[in-house]
Amino acid sequence: MHGARTRGLPVEVQVVGDPGRPMWEVVGATLAAVEGVMNTLPPHPVTLTVLASGDEVELYVTFDRPPRATPEP
Repeated sequence: MHGARTRGLPVEVQVVGDPGRPMWEVVGATLAAVEGVMNTLPPHPVTLTVLASGDEVELYVTFDRPPRATPEP
């Protein structure tokens, strides 16, 4: 999130539930995916929501302006 904020992309992070402590492989893949999306967004407010229920965790990135390019999956 620090990289996004230094590019002028204000990011609000919301966590609902307790995502626990995932394995480093999961953390790395998740951060890479979120960073890929954040890098394509123009400077405009973004909300990252983390929903956790048991072993299931979902991430949602919401924004008002479309990405400048399509991020790689």
